Amino acid sequence: MERTKLVSGVNLVVTLAALVALTVETRTTFILPPFIATAATKFEDPQWRFNRTISVVSSYVLSGVLAVVTVAIGGRGILWASVVTAVAWILMILADLEHSPALLAAFLGVLERVGPLYVLHPVLVGCLLEESIHFVTTKGLSRGT
Repeated sequence: MERTKLVSGVNLVVTLAALVALTVETRTTFILPPFIATAATKFEDPQWRFNRTISVVSSYVLSGVLAVVTVAIGGRGILWASVVTAVAWILMILADLEHSPALLAAFLGVLERVGPLYVLHPVLVGCLLEESIHFVTTKGLSRGT
């Protein structure tokens, strides 16, 4: 097995284990799908890049904020979730933040009728945990190459 695939596999397994433990403990498992998608996007290109981390974190926070605002103004259900997801996508494109799995944070946030803390946890905590694990596994396991 090539070393990059090994690094990617270890990163994915460790990230999933940490995220599952965190979300089960805090009863926020509904947010797992976008985080799993984010972890999977790194399989083909496991190298850690600061710019990619900024894009991932910013995309998730933007989506989380939009979900909270939508719920605060009374938006709920599949129609509102779809509209806010489209708005998040447009804003990501305009801001050059291209991380499509983060769109699910807006969609799921509206469906779950989240409050303001949603942006901090599970959104920010989850993506910072994921990106930190990615950094550590990538840098730690790549030292031998």
